[in-house]
Amino acid sequence: MRSLLFILIVSLTLPAKSQITIGRQVIGTASVSGTAASFTLNSTAGETVVLRLNAENTILTQGFEQPDIQPFLVEFNISYSDCWNGQNAALNFNSLSGCGEGYEVSLLNDEGSAEALDALADGTYSLSVTAAGGCVFESEVVVEVPAIEPCDLHIYNVVTPNNDGFNDTWIIEGIELPKYVGNEVRIFNRWGQLVWSARNYTNDEKGFSGLDIKGNKLPEGAYLFEIALGGGNTLSGTLNLLQ
Repeated sequence: MRSLLFILIVSLTLPAKSQITIGRQVIGTASVSGTAASFTLNSTAGETVVLRLNAENTILTQGFEQPDIQPFLVEFNISYSDCWNGQNAALNFNSLSGCGEGYEVSLLNDEGSAEALDALADGTYSLSVTAAGGCVFESEVVVEVPAIEPCDLHIYNVVTPNNDGFNDTWIIEGIELPKYVGNEVRIFNRWGQLVWSARNYTNDEKGFSGLDIKGNKLPEGAYLFEIALGGGNTLSGTLNLLQ
């Protein structure tokens, strides 16, 4: 911490120490040495403030030097890959500047263990960023399961039920894995009306083949789908039906 030297000439007895405050915030301390006629005031550098020394109703005022450190700015976001594998979320810094050069970043899970910034599962984390100038930024980071296709699923966007052996039913690769037991698939027309649904979807006998709930042939066109995978994770998109 740098010190500033002030030479003040007074004719009053001075206190041995004074504290520098703004409201309730203590900025620093100052010490006085010497005689009443000539003394030395040493004080720590800090924010620009007014220094007040009281000696029998006499106030001596002097400004502090402003340290040459830029404001500390930390901004971050959470991003995901094209698919979700359960632990591939990444913490990215949009802005990281000020308070000296060089930053130490720490990200801890709820058990207090350090985590890599680019391999995060869903959960709550504690972020700490310490700058070379001594500034500290702390924040809670929440990673949620994203509404994107899991990496072990592949959802085709076309179904062509013409009995040629290719895409005669809507193919959702991976939907039959044990982890997705209990899934529910719903298909809607352009007006948002439910036209077909199934629980525990399969790609063969329980797959969507262009028929509505009553077994009637649906017209060609684009339909909306929702796939509820459990745990609150629901995927949605567009399915093209070509009869």
